Amino acid sequence: MELKNLPNSKGFKTTILVIGVLIFSLLIFKAGVFVGYYRASFSNQWGDRYEKTFGRGPGEDFRGMGMMRGFNPRDNFSSANGLSGKILDIKLPSLTIEDRDNVEKIVIIGNETLIRKSKNELKPEDLNTGDSVIIIGAPNVNAEIEARLIRVMPSYTTTTSTSTKIK
Repeated sequence: MELKNLPNSKGFKTTILVIGVLIFSLLIFKAGVFVGYYRASFSNQWGDRYEKTFGRGPGEDFRGMGMMRGFNPRDNFSSANGLSGKILDIKLPSLTIEDRDNVEKIVIIGNETLIRKSKNELKPEDLNTGDSVIIIGAPNVNAEIEARLIRVMPSYTTTTSTSTKIK
């Protein structure tokens, strides 16, 4: 057989087809490995930051009783997608919030974050340290809460009234 006629032979075409199918299969396998590696690394990083994000170990409450605990809403429900507390520090676009358990959490304010006080819409610059806030958002891979809604609660000051003496 001459080299000139080799590309036209049936054996050559079959060999090229088999090599092409193998290369295509290897590319699909490599893509699967890449996706699997990415998902596994995300899960691993999420697990490493679990306590920072949720404030306790998986399946554990603060008494260390795991899933076998009595019903107490404060223990059973984490503030992973919501947070309430006072603003400790403001370094826009992030806030440091002290929650009800005296745990400091970082909240990220994005372009789509809605900030409200009563019926009024506020800007991030209108927030002050010491403000009581309720935040709804989602945790990110850095264990920060990306806020979607920040509700500034009205501050209530107690006033002392002068009482009159009865004679």
